[in-house]
Amino acid sequence: MLFGGLRSRGKEQGDHTKRSQLKRRLLPSVPSPVEDVATLRSRMGLTRSDNSAEKTHKVAPIKVHPTGKRARALIYGPDIDGPADAGEIVWLRVPENGPNQPPVERAILVVGRSMNQELLGLLISPAPEHADEENWFPIGSGQWQPTGEPCWLRLDRIIQVPENWVRRQGALFPERRFERLARVLRERFDWS
Repeated sequence: MLFGGLRSRGKEQGDHTKRSQLKRRLLPSVPSPVEDVATLRSRMGLTRSDNSAEKTHKVAPIKVHPTGKRARALIYGPDIDGPADAGEIVWLRVPENGPNQPPVERAILVVGRSMNQELLGLLISPAPEHADEENWFPIGSGQWQPTGEPCWLRLDRIIQVPENWVRRQGALFPERRFERLARVLRERFDWS
């Protein structure tokens, strides 16, 4: 009985070795799930080209205008499936504290488009010192500030940026807050 137990254990070990050899022969041809997903994304055209990957680390080519000089009709109409529209929050990379500092990502509220179809947006800031400044409009907290801090929109300057330089993540500005903002832009900056 003692020797019989050793024989059966030896047989189990032999079976295990054969299974291991079989696995080694078969499994190298099976791609890992990570490789499989990468291949699928590549075939679907979902991987970034070298240019767009580079672009995400560069400062967006923005123009800043006085808000009154870009007055236009203001209509809330975000559409996540199409191009960015008024009422959507987008992010862009801008210079911070001088040319030698790395760019930072900032949120803007899209309020319209320029004549050449670039986005027009108002800068969002969580800096509490804007609470008492006349050119900043309180918007509270939302998807634009993940820490939940209250934020403000800069009213006197509008940012113009090509749409392909912004990052979208489906963040919408609440319609009631947008209408409050629209009233201020109409009263102070002659928007319609």
